[in-house]
Amino acid sequence: MTQDAYNIAKPEQWDLYIKKLSTLGSLKSFEQAELQNWHSTASIGSASATYATYIVPMAFDTGPAHLTLTLVSSNDKTLIRSIKFSSDILMQ
Repeated sequence: MTQDAYNIAKPEQWDLYIKKLSTLGSLKSFEQAELQNWHSTASIGSASATYATYIVPMAFDTGPAHLTLTLVSSNDKTLIRSIKFSSDILMQ
């Protein structure tokens, strides 16, 4: 995970996030990731970067959900920029 992405939340917030995700129950299945969007950036004096966002449909004990995963690739490294789970259960 990129340091910027990790630093967005404090350790206590990460704990709350994991606790909330646990309400989804056990992962039953997931489908192939589908590319939703990508773009590249380049600037003088900096490395170029490519961003790609994928959607992964999933099924948990409590029902369907999906994962939105954004990756950033730069300097021969690919890191997670963001992770977002969406589910009706998480809205409660």
